Amino acid sequence: MSKVTLKDIAKIANISSAAVSIILNDKPSRISEEKKAEVKKIASELNYRPNKIARSLLSTSTKTIGILIPDIENPFFSKLVRDIEQKMSIEGYSTLIANSNDLYESDIHHINEFLDRQVDGIIACVSNETYLHMKEFQAFLESIDAPLVLVDRFMSNVKKRQVVSDNKLGGYIATKFLLEKNIKHLAVVTGGKNSFISNERLKGVKQALKEIKLNIPVDFFEGDFHFKSGYDIGIHSNILTENTGVFCFNDLMAYGLLKANRIKDVKNIEIIGYDNLAYSDMFGINLPSINQNIQQLAENAVLMLQKSIKNGNEYEVLYLEPSL
Repeated sequence: MSKVTLKDIAKIANISSAAVSIILNDKPSRISEEKKAEVKKIASELNYRPNKIARSLLSTSTKTIGILIPDIENPFFSKLVRDIEQKMSIEGYSTLIANSNDLYESDIHHINEFLDRQVDGIIACVSNETYLHMKEFQAFLESIDAPLVLVDRFMSNVKKRQVVSDNKLGGYIATKFLLEKNIKHLAVVTGGKNSFISNERLKGVKQALKEIKLNIPVDFFEGDFHFKSGYDIGIHSNILTENTGVFCFNDLMAYGLLKANRIKDVKNIEIIGYDNLAYSDMFGINLPSINQNIQQLAENAVLMLQKSIKNGNEYEVLYLEPSL
C-alpha cells in the first residue's frame, strides 16, 4: 500500500494541499472549524503520517538530537541517556543514541554521523581513549558549528558548553569518609591512567591523604570501571585484608570486589563506591557511594543544549557538586 500524502487528503476534502498542510500543522488561518475537523478526520482514517524529513527541510530543523556515550552497559550512562531523552522528548525532540565503546575513532565517526543526519544538537560524553588525541580532537570539535555540549568528562581548551561533576571533590569526600573510620590500611581501585575522571578522583584522594595524615599503608590498584576488573582485583591481589578501607572509583568495580569477598570472606572491610547506582537498593547491597546526581547532570546538559541551539556555541563550564 502506497504512503498517504497531502495530495490524497486534499483530493478527498476538495481543497488544496497547502490548505491541508496548514490545518494539520495547526497554523493560523481563515479556514472554517468544520473544514479543519473534516480534514483531520480524513487524515486519521487514512492513517496519514507526516514526512518529518520534508518538514525539517522547510523549517531547517530536524527536531532530533544525538547523544554519544562511551559505554551503554554502564548503568550510569544508561540512566543519563534516559533522563536526557525524556526531557528532550517533552520539547518535541527525537533522540539518536550512539555508543563509542570508549574508542576515539568511534567518537569521531558517530559525531560525523550525527552531523550527516542534520541533528539540531549533540550531547557528547567522550571516550577515555580520546584524551590520548586531545589536540586533534579539540581541532575537530572547534570545526563543528552545530550546537554541541560536552557532559561528564571535561575537555580543556574546547570552546563549547560543558557540564561535569566535580570528580576531585568526590574523590576527596570518599577518601575522607574512609580515613575517619578505624581502618589500618587504605586501598584505592582507580579507573585507568587515561581516564579523565579517574585522574580527577585520584587528585581528591591525594588531597584527603595530605590533610588527614594517618600512619597507615596506602595501595593503588588499576581497574577499568567494569565489574570484572573489581572482581579480578579482589580475587588475584591482597586488597581484601582485615581492617582495610577500599575506595572503588565506581559502583560496578565495588560490586565486583564485594562478590570476590563472598569467596574470601574477609571481615571488617569498609568499601565505598562512586555513582550511587540504584542496583544497591534493588538488591539490598550495603554500599556507601558518592552521588553525582545523574538527573541534575541531565537537566543541565539539556538546558545548555537548548541555549546552544538558540544562541550558538559559547564557552561555559558548569561544575556540579557530588555528595556522600
